[in-house]
Amino acid sequence: MIIYGLRWFGPVDGIPGIGEVQTRFVHIWFIPLVPTGSMFVTAETEGGISGLKVPLSFRSIFKAWLRTFLFFSTIGLLFGGGASLINLIANAERLGHGAKLMDQALNLGSALGGTVCGFLGALIFGLMWWFSSGWMRVAKGAREQELRRRLGLVGDEGPQEIAL
Repeated sequence: MIIYGLRWFGPVDGIPGIGEVQTRFVHIWFIPLVPTGSMFVTAETEGGISGLKVPLSFRSIFKAWLRTFLFFSTIGLLFGGGASLINLIANAERLGHGAKLMDQALNLGSALGGTVCGFLGALIFGLMWWFSSGWMRVAKGAREQELRRRLGLVGDEGPQEIAL
């Protein structure tokens, strides 16, 4: 079964108690592919979201694609580390069966290096994926002022809220 459609990803530039910027993507199996627009989301309900349209947020797009890359890299490194571990076990079992000592040492070293790098890389990328959920989550400085102005929280223009 293929799961596809439109979905909101990449929450960034939030203002506590008010909302955050998210970008809608065309997705397949929850993998964000093509960005279609950004919105400052003020409320999420079962029927959809409501908020204010903002220009396409490259920070939100970057965050969505980065988290996707980190997720799949972590999975790939886990598989690579597992394959190297299987190779390490197979080479260790052949250690005493008459193969040349230098060949055995190179094979064991290569398999051990691949195992350590695969699992250590998966740990690092997995932690980066986990920590990236809070990265760029809160708007600061000029960006916060711009969003507050667009929302009508600063200045004399009123908010232009829409529901999707």
